[in-house]
Amino acid sequence: MVENIALALPASLLTSATISFIAAYIAWQQRHKSSAIPMTALGLCIGLGAVFYFLELISADLQVKLFWAGLKYPLIAAIPVALSAFVLRFAGWQNWPGKRLLPFLLVIPALTVLVVSTNSHHHLFWQDIELVVYPGYSSLRAARGPWFWVHAGYSYGLILSTSAAALSTLVQLGRAYRRQVLSLAVGLSIPLAGNLLTLSNPRLWPGIDLGPVTFSLGAFYLLVSTRLASILDIVPLAHTTLVEQMRDGVLVLDKNGLILELNRAAERILDLPPVDVIGKNAVALDHPAFAPLKGAAVSETIRQEIQLGTPRDPRWYDMRITRILTASGDFAGRMIIWHDITDRKMVESELRHAATHDPLTGLYNRMYFDEEYRRIARGRRWPVTVIMIDLDNLKVTNDTLGHYVGDEVLQQAANLLRKTFRQEDLIARIGGDEFVILVSNCEDELASQLIRRLRGAALDYNSSGPRSQLDFSLGYAVACDPEELREAMLFADERMYTDKRQRNMGKK
Repeated sequence: MVENIALALPASLLTSATISFIAAYIAWQQRHKSSAIPMTALGLCIGLGAVFYFLELISADLQVKLFWAGLKYPLIAAIPVALSAFVLRFAGWQNWPGKRLLPFLLVIPALTVLVVSTNSHHHLFWQDIELVVYPGYSSLRAARGPWFWVHAGYSYGLILSTSAAALSTLVQLGRAYRRQVLSLAVGLSIPLAGNLLTLSNPRLWPGIDLGPVTFSLGAFYLLVSTRLASILDIVPLAHTTLVEQMRDGVLVLDKNGLILELNRAAERILDLPPVDVIGKNAVALDHPAFAPLKGAAVSETIRQEIQLGTPRDPRWYDMRITRILTASGDFAGRMIIWHDITDRKMVESELRHAATHDPLTGLYNRMYFDEEYRRIARGRRWPVTVIMIDLDNLKVTNDTLGHYVGDEVLQQAANLLRKTFRQEDLIARIGGDEFVILVSNCEDELASQLIRRLRGAALDYNSSGPRSQLDFSLGYAVACDPEELREAMLFADERMYTDKRQRNMGKK
């Protein structure tokens, strides 16, 4: 078996170099992704390292072999840093290692290059170098010096620690990221297994280094799995600091409508723990927050205001649903953003209320009445009864008892009107002491009952001993169709003033 591997090694190195260069090229085409740059560097380092190793093997002279080995090691020393950067960015650590950390990570690789280039003076890296002859080529075999183990310990420590951090991050994100976990675990196990085989038994593999081959296979596997499965097209953005600290709710769906990730704000909006959401179909959850998704085409961009929360604590959100596309323009999923607009809606409601209501009584004002009058005139709920009311002696109350008491009389009158008439009836204050009520689907007999009820409520109020009596004059008329409504308004107004004159004459 060893002989077969040895025979196939030179051809395998050229194949590995080709694969690595292809991987670097494909990664460079996707350089807009944060993980593409370290993957490009990784592919170039592995590919060039395989080429130099091939040239080392086919060279006959010992010094030439050492020359190619010396060129190979700067690339070998850089591979752990490039691989670590890729796996962490793969897991969403978007800016690792950063400009400040990178120089420190390169200290040991730089010293390794220096030690290798000056090995003939101190033999800290290789000792007792000799040639091992195989059919068609020969390989270097050397005892490993102390710095070799520093280099190996640093390389494996860096790869294992960053890989553990990346895998831990992906595992914590839940089962929606199991493809990432599996791809990363397999991609890392291939080169690590090859190198461990080389290091564990040097007598079994004399002068043979499987690292370039297994590293190229592992890198290519990672690249293919991320490209074909589109794993990196939707990265775990919700676990970056920026998205986690956003006040807006952010949720990501895959192309099948399954929930991949959501931030803390989205958890609060949905009022559901992540374990009940991740991996579920958003529409199938039947949550009101996903109502706009029902029946919507996947290509559709949606913006809609929705109300969530409880009747006691309603919350309003500006909901936006946008498509997520891959670098090649393929549909990859959708992103949902909920922006809380409750404060704005409350201000709008207050402004709308102020524009349509009388501030003293809380009834509708003249402007709103005129708009509703036109709407009712176009409606179909006939007959409509018009009731005109005018408070008696309000000016006298203001002059003798003060405007505060006069305001109290107006407010009590408004309360009586609310209690007497239905919620759907239009009650408005259209002047200083004048009120009007429009009652739809109300014939003459029902109108008479309502007026008797209002009179009785006023008597009950006056018998309770208020500071000022509540007296009013009123008149009503019934319109059976839109053409009669204007005449009914005039007739009710005329009847009100007739009632006022009769009441004043009765008092005299």
